[in-house]
Amino acid sequence: MKRLVCATLIVLGMVAFAFAPTPTTAATEGGTITGTAQGVFPAGTALGPVALDGLQLGTGVITDTDGSSVGSFHVVLIGRSLVGQRQEITVDGKVSQGTVDENGSASFSGIASLDFGDGAPLRPGVPFSVTTSAGSLVLAIESTTLPAASLTGGSVTIE
Repeated sequence: MKRLVCATLIVLGMVAFAFAPTPTTAATEGGTITGTAQGVFPAGTALGPVALDGLQLGTGVITDTDGSSVGSFHVVLIGRSLVGQRQEITVDGKVSQGTVDENGSASFSGIASLDFGDGAPLRPGVPFSVTTSAGSLVLAIESTTLPAASLTGGSVTIE
């Protein structure tokens, strides 16, 4: 009986070892982009009539090797209106495509709702894309690509 149990355990151990993921397999299975951070835009950055100073973001994205992704992206763009009042623009996005690059950067895109925070109606169905690394983030909303924001607090982790 002991021999049968030992033989069974050895066979199960060999099967488990044969099917265990290797580092190469894990690296080709896609990746994740997660984080909460804040950042600043260079002087002169604007989205429509709003002069942007900074941003606050939260994201969680899982990418697959075929470029498909699931996750969410939320960013509040902080700036000043034409009359100098503080204005916050909110972008709430559902991620559908993305990649994690070996160089430590990532890109993802999808469809978002856009709220200019000025009393205008919420704009659903707005395409967006993000390219990020541990220290910067580039956001494109519709046909406007904002300059890279330097991340100054929190973190974005790309694995």
